[in-house]
Amino acid sequence: MGVKLTPEEFLAKYGNAARKICGKYGLPASVCLAQAIIESGWDENTIGKCNCFGRKYNGEGGGFTEAWTQEYNEDVQGYVDVIAKFQYYQSAEAAIEDYCILITQDEKYESVMAVLANKEGTLGEYILTLADIYATAEKDNHAYSNLIIEIINENDLMQYDKRGVYLSARQGASFHGTDSDEGCN
Repeated sequence: MGVKLTPEEFLAKYGNAARKICGKYGLPASVCLAQAIIESGWDENTIGKCNCFGRKYNGEGGGFTEAWTQEYNEDVQGYVDVIAKFQYYQSAEAAIEDYCILITQDEKYESVMAVLANKEGTLGEYILTLADIYATAEKDNHAYSNLIIEIINENDLMQYDKRGVYLSARQGASFHGTDSDEGCN
């Protein structure tokens, strides 16, 4: 468990890494940051050094750390406390790189990537499609997608998206544009 960071501290820690790495993968850094904020509680619930997404250990690189979590147990038809293995990241960059690899390469996220590939796809559609994957009995996909959009807007997270690639979450405009970072804040 970490210390809850202010928005400014959180963005100083993760913002530029998200801009650079998400841009390299063609993903909206604003959504990546919003998910990191939600999952880590502004870094307060970050696991290990930089696992701000709560990613379970996948057996690859970087090692693991163990932490208490709750997992659904079919036998008891409810959540139970368990110690689980989580990815250990040495840096914010490593955590964000793993997030981008997951979104772009895991077949579970094909529908998300299809929205990005569609020149008429909107940021809102991208977020809702992503939220559908994260939806559980406790996480309503519309509530989760609305929370992502709210965090993006309240914290001006779109400033971290590559210029010209992602448009306003409020406007639901199309994904398209250049690969230039020119004009980014």
